[in-house]
Amino acid sequence: MNVDVVFPVPLLHEFIDIDNNTIEKYCYKLRDTIPVEHRTIGSWQSSWLDLDDVVLAPLINQVQQKMDETSANLYKFTTDYTISLKNYWININEPSGQSVSNNLPHMHGHYFFSMVYYVKCDKDSGQLHLVPPHGHLDYTIPHQLVTEYNVFNSQRWDVAAEVGKLIGFPSWLNHYADNTNS
Repeated sequence: MNVDVVFPVPLLHEFIDIDNNTIEKYCYKLRDTIPVEHRTIGSWQSSWLDLDDVVLAPLINQVQQKMDETSANLYKFTTDYTISLKNYWININEPSGQSVSNNLPHMHGHYFFSMVYYVKCDKDSGQLHLVPPHGHLDYTIPHQLVTEYNVFNSQRWDVAAEVGKLIGFPSWLNHYADNTNS
């Protein structure tokens, strides 16, 4: 029988070469200047940051370049349209043993594409989990029946946190991160 794939969900990933040490120092400096009420136990998230920030410009430029490539090569958009970076923020998660807000499944409504970049992490950092849009596969295919996961039978897709990794996916895709233990 012929097999066609309909309504696929792209997951982009690539390692980019930028100065993570400078970005890391900047992130922690920014975190330390934000009042206490913007933190939760084990987690800190910045407000939306300035798209013209000089320190983060190498990362911003790389992200926009990847969005331009995605617009042209994956989505085949006309040349007068491209996916554009509209906002971005910093998440810093620390080991706390407690669940934090980014650990709950969520999506980014009113946006087309989302990207995650790992400035600092290790093997005990929380993985990114992507949830299929249908969300009910685990009710129809019990995991005990699956000998090898693939795009047709996966109930979640896990992406390991790795320094320098840039990940892209549609913003309407539910996702969440594990608690970090590092």
